[in-house]
Amino acid sequence: MILGLPDTFIDHGRPEVLLAECGLDEKGILSSIEARLSAQKGSLISPVIQSI
Repeated sequence: MILGLPDTFIDHGRPEVLLAECGLDEKGILSSIEARLSAQKGSLISPVIQSI
């Protein structure tokens, strides 16, 4: 998972507003983590079960 600023011009303004627009505020980062974990849910469990 890669989190970062886009490679485009970002308007000037309040940092908390700009970070939210880029998905880098608390809510956006949590959403990215949850999406990644739900996408990997099966792949994390399967190798452990198969090795038993």
